[in-house]
Amino acid sequence: MDLLTACLRAGRPPQHALTLVAEALPGPLADLFTKIAHHLALGADPSTAWAHLRAEPSCAPMARAITRSIRSGAPLSKTLEHLADETRRSRHHTADQQARATESRAALPLGLCFLPAFVLLSIVPTIADSLIPYVLTP
Repeated sequence: MDLLTACLRAGRPPQHALTLVAEALPGPLADLFTKIAHHLALGADPSTAWAHLRAEPSCAPMARAITRSIRSGAPLSKTLEHLADETRRSRHHTADQQARATESRAALPLGLCFLPAFVLLSIVPTIADSLIPYVLTP
């Protein structure tokens, strides 16, 4: 999304921007961008051309944002920029939640390892020391 936004902000038309981004990206997303660029270059309705993004589940939010931008007349580069920021925040939040879950799961084995040692090295000798005078007196 950032590459596409940069190309659009540089003044490239959407079909040229998609072609440039498709050349920079490997994989199925590049093929999808090339297909959309081809449809736009042939004069297809922009809403119909961009709807091909819905075929890729991870691109569905991008397709919805672009469709809203086309309908409202908002600049596409601004829409993609906001979507990229939102996606980054969402992924950062998800990573943070996973790190917190890992942290709490790591505490349990440590507690289970240190608890027996704590009991054997501190509590048992203290109790034994307090019971020795009663055991040794006749």
